[in-house]
Amino acid sequence: MPQYGRCSSNTACGCFHMEGAPNIGVCGFKWVDCLDLNPCDLNDDSCPEADQICVKHPRCSTAPVCYPASMIQSTVCPSTKPASTTSTATTATTTEKSGKYLQHK
Repeated sequence: MPQYGRCSSNTACGCFHMEGAPNIGVCGFKWVDCLDLNPCDLNDDSCPEADQICVKHPRCSTAPVCYPASMIQSTVCPSTKPASTTSTATTATTTEKSGKYLQHK
């Protein structure tokens, strides 16, 4: 999924790629104030607070930032609903003509 790609039924949420984990991301609220985000520890991509996760947020910083876990909860960013499936039925009809049956679809 692309950075900030749609991951929730809440259109204000997007996919944040995780630092140090290629092809893995979390779904979070995109509009957290950038001034409230601190850089991750560059040695091990950790955050000083237990309720934060290290993510890439290019709109705020070129370096990975500590993102509040409260903004990635399902109450803020509920999952997208599964795509609905549509099925179609084919009805066959028969007609009699000159003693032979013809099938129409």
